[in-house]
Amino acid sequence: MIRREWLHFGMLFLGFVLFFPATLSGLAAVEYEIALEETATDGGEVSEEMDRYGVARYDELSTEHRRIVDGAVEGERYRFDDDETVAIAWGDGRVVSRDGQYHVIPRETNVDWTSTNGLLALAFGVGEVALIVESIRRHHFPRYRPFRR
Repeated sequence: MIRREWLHFGMLFLGFVLFFPATLSGLAAVEYEIALEETATDGGEVSEEMDRYGVARYDELSTEHRRIVDGAVEGERYRFDDDETVAIAWGDGRVVSRDGQYHVIPRETNVDWTSTNGLLALAFGVGEVALIVESIRRHHFPRYRPFRR
């Protein structure tokens, strides 16, 4: 028969091991969103964003990035998965100069907790915490039963 100490250690160890799939699932739930933040006719109005992102001329962009700029100026929001090269190549954002206007288009990083990977990360996280807390409770406070009357 298994000694109780080994059972408690096994629960604790499994709780710590669940940290890795929870982290990997959470990283797989990352999304990028690209949308227009503001448009200005004077470069001084967006000088802070110019310093942060740099300025790209519309003519120098690839056709894929031109499509993103055109859609963003029209009000579209683009969502990309973590592994899509278009969003990664976009960087943290861009200030695009076109027809005398400056368009600030940042890339936001979000975690979609309602996706399959996001829900899996949450489930692993809850299981991990429950196993760790229960193993400590069983080992150090064996007579305490929180849900018994």
